[in-house]
Amino acid sequence: MSHRFPMNVWERFARDERGTALTEFIIVLPIFVIIFAGIGHLTRLNKTAIRLGGTAYKQMWEKAKKVQTDDPGVHVVPAGAASMMQNNMATYTGLQEEAGMKQIVQHETSNHAAGLLQSGHMGESYNRVRRARQNIEIRYIDAELTSQLSGVTGESAYAQRLFDDSGSASTFYPGSSSAVSSHGLRPVIAAGTRYGTVVGSDNGSVDVGGREIELAHYFTTLVAPKPSSEEAASAVARSAMWGNGPYDNLLGIATDQPLQSESLDVPTIEGAFGGGSP
Repeated sequence: MSHRFPMNVWERFARDERGTALTEFIIVLPIFVIIFAGIGHLTRLNKTAIRLGGTAYKQMWEKAKKVQTDDPGVHVVPAGAASMMQNNMATYTGLQEEAGMKQIVQHETSNHAAGLLQSGHMGESYNRVRRARQNIEIRYIDAELTSQLSGVTGESAYAQRLFDDSGSASTFYPGSSSAVSSHGLRPVIAAGTRYGTVVGSDNGSVDVGGREIELAHYFTTLVAPKPSSEEAASAVARSAMWGNGPYDNLLGIATDQPLQSESLDVPTIEGAFGGGSP
């Protein structure tokens, strides 16, 4: 025999909302758990990335300061600095898993180092912007980009002697030793120029949702100049004049130009100093 509930019982049941909030909470609870767990993992990932970046940044500037305080010989010679640049960049290239990025780093490193080796600081600067110049018009300075110092100094042999630190610099400096001429030491002595790039890098891993994620940070900067003395700058500027005819005659610095021994008569100008004194 079937039993029928009165209609008012079903109506009361339909209107009863007790426990509805608990049902909704149970449905959305797993979603909130996943969100909070994800926030925790991302926080650890971010903290690890910041720590690695700070270590790499600090390492880079420690290397840069070491160049200034210890004055290692490799950074005062373009050729040696070019080799060191490649070695430094190789430490970062090896951390790249993506083949395309690894090729870019290798290509740029080779170009920068080759430019420094062949044409000194002008060649390195040119190679750093050459690839961008192929795709981007650099307004106002695009036409002035050059790896040849003559494009800046023109025909001034004196200017080239002062600033040319390429391998052919000795041809412009007949009065100096070959070491100072061809090894790029004039800008080092006069202006405190340093060559090459220092690199700071750090890498590590962090567990995110049961998966190990590898992180790597890398910072690089050109080696900054070191302040030089006025005496050193004057000595380099003066020695660069040696062998350049107009300056030899003007300053009397040529070895085959003795001073005249004849006495000179200075005319007396009447009334110039009162009473006809000379």
